[in-house]
Amino acid sequence: MSVFAGSFELEAAEDVCGADMTAEDILDLLSSLVDKSILMRTESTGTVRFRLLETLRDYGRARIRQTGDYPELRRRHADWYRRLMLNASDDWFSSRQVYWLERLEQERVNLWEALRFSLTDSPETALTIVGALHPFGIARGMLGETRRFLDRALAATPPEPTTDRIRALYGAAMIAGLQRDVPAAASYAAEALALIERMNDPVAQALTSMADGFTALVSGEPDRASTCFEAALGASDEPIVQMQAMLVGWALKFGGVIGRALIWQEKALAIAESTGEVVNRSYALWSIGVGWWRHGKPERAEQLMRECLQLTHLVNDPRSGSRAWRHWLGSPGLGTIRGGPSC
Repeated sequence: MSVFAGSFELEAAEDVCGADMTAEDILDLLSSLVDKSILMRTESTGTVRFRLLETLRDYGRARIRQTGDYPELRRRHADWYRRLMLNASDDWFSSRQVYWLERLEQERVNLWEALRFSLTDSPETALTIVGALHPFGIARGMLGETRRFLDRALAATPPEPTTDRIRALYGAAMIAGLQRDVPAAASYAAEALALIERMNDPVAQALTSMADGFTALVSGEPDRASTCFEAALGASDEPIVQMQAMLVGWALKFGGVIGRALIWQEKALAIAESTGEVVNRSYALWSIGVGWWRHGKPERAEQLMRECLQLTHLVNDPRSGSRAWRHWLGSPGLGTIRGGPSC
């Protein structure tokens, strides 16, 4: 079990370490190790996790390296977290999003461990993991760390036209744009555009168009951004449709067309609300709030900003939360209504 970093769940221990053992045997062994204070047992939100003391973990790793089994255990560990991220990605845009945010936060150090190993052992595995991981990284405000893993995984794998690579390039372009690194965002988008010419995948096509459009948006080209986003509107994948609506609204807003922008962003909000998703809903609430303030409706704007702040607190998103606070406190008519916000 020294293959794990930080804490781990029983199910992970069974899958990674218990190839020749029954689930009952694994549980008995874990209980014995807890009784001996070798493992620490914790419980949070109904989930039991175990943690090996760091000195014992170092000792265990040294011993397992002597047997020659360590690389295979690391592969099993990486594959477990690859499957975890694919499950999280499939279930991300749903009412279970808060659950996944909390679970992935608990697994963060194991995910980084799986990525570091896979970058040299199986770069394609690393690309799959980080391509699925980037929405979590953005939601948690971990832009720099997530982008570094995206860069390393993209550099370690051949530039083949695969959906995993397009997803990673899309994530890297979005993060670079959020960091105002326009040249890097343009480079990621350009590679995706070159690859998509050799693919027939509507999801990959939509992600590429959004990456290109977001690069145009942060470059100060709202008209070109609108064209890119509207070119992506044929996708049927609900998370993509929601993000497309949001991005079209941003492009229209930056182009000064506030009324039409609000229509698109209200659509994005409605889609997020219908699924129970919270991260993109907070983005939509912030954006619509700013739009209504500019439209001369400060009361409506304040209500939306309050809802946005509640959601950013729920998902622990410091980047979006601080952005909403800045607009609320710094905008005339907001932050002064009924005494303003209290910290």
